[in-house]
Amino acid sequence: MASTCLDVPGRRAWLTTDHAASSYGLPVLVLDDHAYGPADRVDDGSPAGCTADDLVRKTRVVLAAPGDNDITADEADALREAFLV
Repeated sequence: MASTCLDVPGRRAWLTTDHAASSYGLPVLVLDDHAYGPADRVDDGSPAGCTADDLVRKTRVVLAAPGDNDITADEADALREAFLV
């Protein structure tokens, strides 16, 4: 199980495989305590919103995540890439 934070101003956001919505090792985006898959619509502050995939593509990965501070940069990148596929 792995988690990594995303730099989304004013929001709690992370990618994780440690969530009930994650299956077969594929990560989900958890944004303000709600889980999203890549095609799900999220509120990014714009009138139309965007997909979770779009939000992850335009944000920076931060290594520390809730309860998981030992993830490496390579593991964080792999988690992000697994979400974007």
